[in-house]
Amino acid sequence: MIIKFWGVRGSIPSPGPNTVKYGGNTSCVSILVKEPPVVLDTDEHPDEERLIILDGGSGLRELGIDMMKNIQFVEGILVPLEMWVFFSHTHWDHIQGLPFFEPLFIKGNCVHLYGEKKVSISLEETLKGQQQYPNFPISLDEITINGGKMDFTDLYAGQHIHVGNSVMVSTTKLSHPDGVFCYKVEESTEEGLKSVVYATDTEHRNVLDPRLLKIARGADILIYDAQYTPDEYVGNVGMPKFDWGHSTYEIGIDTALAANVKRLLLFHHDPKHTDQDIDKIVEDAETYAKKRKKEVSGLFKDVKLDIELTVGAAYESQEIELK
Repeated sequence: MIIKFWGVRGSIPSPGPNTVKYGGNTSCVSILVKEPPVVLDTDEHPDEERLIILDGGSGLRELGIDMMKNIQFVEGILVPLEMWVFFSHTHWDHIQGLPFFEPLFIKGNCVHLYGEKKVSISLEETLKGQQQYPNFPISLDEITINGGKMDFTDLYAGQHIHVGNSVMVSTTKLSHPDGVFCYKVEESTEEGLKSVVYATDTEHRNVLDPRLLKIARGADILIYDAQYTPDEYVGNVGMPKFDWGHSTYEIGIDTALAANVKRLLLFHHDPKHTDQDIDKIVEDAETYAKKRKKEVSGLFKDVKLDIELTVGAAYESQEIELK
């Protein structure tokens, strides 16, 4: 699988000279998986690509532009695209890219959209709401009439969605105002399972979240909300951020170590944080990770633990291949 980041910022897009390195678009991550060839009646069918998209912030627009560069035609006929979009939740910074997603407007394309159903409103109703007059000139219904096909699936916590033959997407709920879904994307390969956990917009409270620990256990990559520094979260810098629905690199590292995750990527960067601020956060996070590794190793002297965790900050255009 190939993971690529199109938007890594939280709350609101923040373009400008101070966010060039990490990017200013809001949350959007793509995961491209190639299905192994299938042999039927001695005829080998070629690989098929499955594109999974996590969240539809303003970074979704950038992904759409890139996809349109690679459209293909066979004998003058457009080869349709199919994609699976999973929304962690429907706060605006996670859905605002959808009306500007170019593949959505192309006849023949198929977009499967997944997200949590609220008590009184479905995912479809929520997404249609942001394009109602006077907020946007084109409704979602108009796009479906003239453009690609869309189907909507309301999810519940603990559900498993199969995408093709080799990919499964699992869900769990985490803590955020109005709720949020965490997704685990697993690819079954000849070498075993490869997995990415997407845990944005979540708050840790006073303990590590057992739901996140369970779904992230042994993951190759954990993409984790670290919008605030520890000082910002408790109010040593600015107002306290309790109950704002976001976390810190310290809890991300503690969670990754406890869940035996191989790689932690800090995500959902605060719109006020400059490139220099995030560089400092990464430096502090690496120092904290080394300290915690020693402390964890000291607790289990007679047990060999796999705690070779690496820590970094996600940035736009970053691409990671898991083989």
